[in-house]
Amino acid sequence: MTQPADVRSSRSPLSLFGILLGAIAFVFVPPLFGGAGIVLGAVGLSRNERFGWLAVGVSMTGLVLGMVFGVVVFVSPS
Repeated sequence: MTQPADVRSSRSPLSLFGILLGAIAFVFVPPLFGGAGIVLGAVGLSRNERFGWLAVGVSMTGLVLGMVFGVVVFVSPS
């Protein structure tokens, strides 16, 4: 039995994992974890998961701000 297209899945494992990876990207290897979070959020969106857009947004923010944070911390004059 299939669900109607407008019904969102109450289980969102890929999207939730994408949010977690996006949060990790703020402080640790932003291109790796931010990119993985974006991919998982996009897959979650294609599976009609509830938190897909949130996963993509958090991961993109983690990617950008994590890279800015890395530049500020590691390139700042001593």
